[in-house]
Amino acid sequence: MKAPLLLPGDLLMNRITGNVLIAGHEISPDTIELMFRTASFTGLFSAYLERHFQRYGLSQPGFMLLLLLHTQSEETWTAARLADTLGVRAPTMTGILDTLQKQGFIERQPSQHDRRKNSIVLTSTGRKKLKRILPDHFRRIQAAFGRLATPEFRESCQAVFLQLEAAATELAGNN
Repeated sequence: MKAPLLLPGDLLMNRITGNVLIAGHEISPDTIELMFRTASFTGLFSAYLERHFQRYGLSQPGFMLLLLLHTQSEETWTAARLADTLGVRAPTMTGILDTLQKQGFIERQPSQHDRRKNSIVLTSTGRKKLKRILPDHFRRIQAAFGRLATPEFRESCQAVFLQLEAAATELAGNN
């Protein structure tokens, strides 16, 4: 299913831009359009990723957590460390862990060093799930992105992503 980028049409975009400029705000029409396009694309891409992971009965962060536990099994993982590593808030991580535990993919084991903490570990059911889905997942990723993985495209993207990250950081007030 191909969906268009969720942008206001040219007429609506012109009205929005015109109203912003009439109100005396200091922003260029190109900046408004770039912000809309960037926000629309990231939302759309995120929705497509969620749809991809739903075919496996997982959320995107749930999949990433399982993959992390699988590939970094020698590490000790707490809920707080997983939340920090995956870039989600603690309450969100609690929900992800609860879901994965109900599915039998992870378990919380009391920490040997701190009774207030649990170590999060991948179960044999979780390992079997990954073994079953990873070949299909990687085949789909290769089919979708393989043709883009040229040095030139990666270099261009890296430059764009760095600039977008700087813009987002500035917008959030993190600098």
